[in-house]
Amino acid sequence: MNHIHPPLRVVCVDYLRPDLDNSVNFLEAALLSSSFRSSPRPSKPLKVVIAGAGLAGLSTVKYLADAGHKPVLLEARDVLGGKEYYDPKQSMLELVFAPAEEWISRSDSEIIDAAMGELAKLFPDEISTDQSKAKIVKYHVVKTPRSVYRTVPNCEPCRPLQRSPIEGFYLSGDYTKQKYLASMEGAVLSEKLRAQAIVQDYELLVARGQ
Repeated sequence: MNHIHPPLRVVCVDYLRPDLDNSVNFLEAALLSSSFRSSPRPSKPLKVVIAGAGLAGLSTVKYLADAGHKPVLLEARDVLGGKEYYDPKQSMLELVFAPAEEWISRSDSEIIDAAMGELAKLFPDEISTDQSKAKIVKYHVVKTPRSVYRTVPNCEPCRPLQRSPIEGFYLSGDYTKQKYLASMEGAVLSEKLRAQAIVQDYELLVARGQ
């Protein structure tokens, strides 16, 4: 006996926009940000060196400056913002090959050719494999065999705190101890926590400097 099934129906649900004003995460982040501006002004502002001008580094500079300190930002490239770099005259595109097991041993040129081939399929009006349209000005291929962590049980204790065991040395980044996974939100939150740790250690750091 043949069973006749009704045609499939696609139902789209328009969920309500979240009420950000009542979001616990949003309020916690806002409170932490405002705490730096309202904290007591230091009698001897700390000069804090921050390596890397991505979202995390720029956030730390802001929060430490808000707290009355003198951050010094170091960046190897000639642009700020990390992945958020923007230039109206040209574009920067960052791609990730994952899983990358079959690509890790390939040459840089092979990887670039493969990337251009995929981009030409996605953006045929702007990109072609022979670069007759958009042209590559420069590129850099980074191969990190163990760059992605897996969310498996009992890994959370492995994430380091922003206050490292080395006195005066602090960590940040989405891999550090905070409640988000690897994300821009996690990177910025880690910077707030790092800046908070530095402000909390003010007296100790001043005494160490003397």
